[in-house]
Amino acid sequence: MRPRPSLAVAGLLAVVVAVSWAASRLTAVSQHRIRSAGGAPSASSSDEPRVRKALATFASYRELFERHAVTTARVAEDGSIELEADLRAAARASLARIGAPELADALPARAVVRIVLSPEHVSESWRFRCAGGCVLDLFVDPPPDRPRASELPGRPEATVRLRFNPRRLAGLAVLGPSAAAAARRLELVEQILGRPIVSPLAEDLEGYASLALYRNASGPRGVCVLSMTRTDRVRSLVDLAIGLAALTRGSAVRTHRDVPIGAFVSSSGRTLAMTVDGPRLLIGDDVSRIEDAIDLRRDPGGLDAQPFETVGALAALSGGGTEAATLRQDGSEWILDARGARPIGDNEMLRGWVRGLTREAAQRGED
Repeated sequence: MRPRPSLAVAGLLAVVVAVSWAASRLTAVSQHRIRSAGGAPSASSSDEPRVRKALATFASYRELFERHAVTTARVAEDGSIELEADLRAAARASLARIGAPELADALPARAVVRIVLSPEHVSESWRFRCAGGCVLDLFVDPPPDRPRASELPGRPEATVRLRFNPRRLAGLAVLGPSAAAAARRLELVEQILGRPIVSPLAEDLEGYASLALYRNASGPRGVCVLSMTRTDRVRSLVDLAIGLAALTRGSAVRTHRDVPIGAFVSSSGRTLAMTVDGPRLLIGDDVSRIEDAIDLRRDPGGLDAQPFETVGALAALSGGGTEAATLRQDGSEWILDARGARPIGDNEMLRGWVRGLTREAAQRGED
């Protein structure tokens, strides 16, 4: 039986990926607004059969209904569709497969979405509340939106840009009701390592992150770039993980331009890699693109680069069938607006990447 990754590696990966994973998981149960082909019937909760039929071609909405996560479905007088959904119920089954069903409690408990369909586009507007703490609290009081070099190489099929408040990671309150259980697991890892994990990330990350998704023959692959204001403490954690990788079967350390990269290879052949290069933490499952990102920092004109733009939003997604999606805060609510050829939950790149990661995590749990 192949040994699992070390607790140090697992703990570090879990915390670092939290920002991009949580945002992508939210979008995986995303937004909708649809124009009915028929007339404008009176709105009522008995509209569910018509709503299910109208949304039947979209996998993300079918899953919401199949998991009994939709609490209200109605057709408004203007022909738009309005849904109310329990996001925790929707996510719990997927998270149970990777042995962490309690992480569903990090999502907002309730979402309301309006969906409008036209022959060319799907428009969605989701509204979330974060009572009791949830992952959206990461986006409270983020750094100002300003132009930055994203240092994402090549031409990704889809990109996600985030502005978040890293200090919100402290105490794990962003995990909502699941924070206590996560804190106990983290405490065990930190006791084994003899050093903290979350506090260096909470204090040293700058609050800007970019996720680039690339097409691959075996499925989407991604690279996440997180900028840092201070690097020594995070670098020590990554160096520890890389050092442990060198002693772990199925893992390897490779060097590119004098930058050590820890690569953790699963039995399925999927690789998770991480490194610190200058003021950036790089993590992803496409080692060659991480190497390209290292090259890009040293030769900015040598490779295509994508600018960092969230257009005033807290998060922005484009590509993979989504023309544009933005997350913003409105008082006590967060609003996710999206427009594209398909719902944001059906984004082929983001959905494929997240599903690949969850399948991989489930497989590791069975090894």
